[in-house]
Amino acid sequence: MRGCDRGWGGSLMRADIPGRILYHVLMSDTMVRINLNVPPDVKSQLREEARRAGRTEAEVTRALLVDGLDRARREAFFRGVADGYSEDVRARDLEILRRLEALGG
Repeated sequence: MRGCDRGWGGSLMRADIPGRILYHVLMSDTMVRINLNVPPDVKSQLREEARRAGRTEAEVTRALLVDGLDRARREAFFRGVADGYSEDVRARDLEILRRLEALGG
């Protein structure tokens, strides 16, 4: 999934239908289906994001979920490192990390 399906700038846009089909055929063994219930306003936001990105709602949802889990893992790692810091140093480093995340780093 890395590189092909993550983020909005991937190579699997609507114009690349054969590539998308090949990707889904090759990746079908490594993905599992989940069912999510979301509030109506979230569904509307997903639909709008998908329309803007030229992707399906499922692709947008998957990218957001995977990216969110990656961010949570990174933050948990850095929180573990920060546990050995003083409160001042911990607060400073967490603020730096949040700002880096906001920049896409």
